Amino acid sequence: TRDAALWQSMDGVESLPLHSFGSERVAMLRLAAAQQHCLESDPGGIEIFVVDGRLRCNEQLLPADSWLRLPAHEPVDLLAESASLLWLKRGHLPG
Repeated sequence: TRDAALWQSMDGVESLPLHSFGSERVAMLRLAAAQQHCLESDPGGIEIFVVDGRLRCNEQLLPADSWLRLPAHEPVDLLAESASLLWLKRGHLPG
């Protein structure tokens, strides 16, 4: 994850794809401090683990080492209160 060439940047968010199989996708995300990002809802739900930093997700504060599981079709609005590194898994939860 330290090889900068493997990270992709889109809309100011850096992502590193880790795994993809069928509808399941796993990636690392890096958000700069004060950066906002909306994730599209997923019919297979979303899980977020905050590896480092402080993140607000749908108004809920998630410090480092926090884990959040959101059901299918739940909107996901992210705001990084500090530079944050996230593990994100989507598309794997039963509807």
